[in-house]
Amino acid sequence: MAQRSCLIIDDSRTQLTAIMRMIPIDGWQAFIAESFDVARQYAAEEIELILLDVFLGKQNGIDLLPDIRKIWPKATIAVMTAGDGDDEEVKAQLKRAKAQGVDHLVRKPFGKAAMNDLLVDAERIADTGRRLLHVLVVDDTRLFREMAATNLRKVGCRVSVAGDMETALEALVYDVIDVVMTDIFMPGMGGLAGTKIIRENYPGIGIIAMSGGFGELESEDALLAAHKVGADYCVAKPFDASQLKYALKLAMANPRHAS
Repeated sequence: MAQRSCLIIDDSRTQLTAIMRMIPIDGWQAFIAESFDVARQYAAEEIELILLDVFLGKQNGIDLLPDIRKIWPKATIAVMTAGDGDDEEVKAQLKRAKAQGVDHLVRKPFGKAAMNDLLVDAERIADTGRRLLHVLVVDDTRLFREMAATNLRKVGCRVSVAGDMETALEALVYDVIDVVMTDIFMPGMGGLAGTKIIRENYPGIGIIAMSGGFGELESEDALLAAHKVGADYCVAKPFDASQLKYALKLAMANPRHAS
C-alpha cells in the first residue's frame, strides 16, 4: 500500500508536535510547517490531507485557501481553530471557510478519534473523489443516538451526535455538517425552534425531523409543524435502515442543497 501524506500548517510548534503524534506510523507520513512559506517547500509532494490553522500569526489561513488548492488540488482540507464559538471574528472566518468548500472544520484541541475521522475521509476522497456524508444526530435519548449512529455508519455516513439542540447549534459553527437529524420533543430549545434556526442560518443543510410523539395524532402534528418551519423530510420513530437511507436521499434532494 502506498504511503499517504498529511501536511500540518500551524504557527504553534506545540500544536504541530501534538497533531503530528496522532498520525499513525503505518500508512501515513506527516510534514509540518509553521507558515505558508515553509509549507511551499512541500509543493512537489502528493498531499492527501492538509490541516490548516485559521490564524497563522499575521496571516489569515482562509485567505491562503486559493493558493493551497492551486498547489495541492486533490488534497482534503481541514481548517482548525482554537477560537471561542462566541467570538464573532471566529464565526466569520469559519463561515468563510465553509463558503470556500473546505472538507472539515476542527476545533482544537482534538484527539485521536477526530484525527482518525479526518484520515479515513481523506483516504476516501483520494480513492473516490467524494467525502463521506456528515450527519449530526440530535436526540436527548442516548440509546437512540447510538442506534441512529450505528445505522448511519452502515449506510456509509460519518456521524456526530448531540444530546440537545443547544449543543447541536454550537457543533454547526465548528464543523461541516451535511444533514441534521433532530428529534422534535426534547428538553430546552427543542427540535422545532432549532429547525427554524438551522434553516434560517444554514440554508444548505438537509434537515430530517423525527418524532415518536405521545401518540399517533400528536406525532403527525409535530412532524407537520417541523416541515412548516423548514425540515426537508419528516419520519416517525421507530424507523428501519431502508427508511433512513430514503430520508437522507430526500433531505439532500432539495434544490437549495446544490448551491
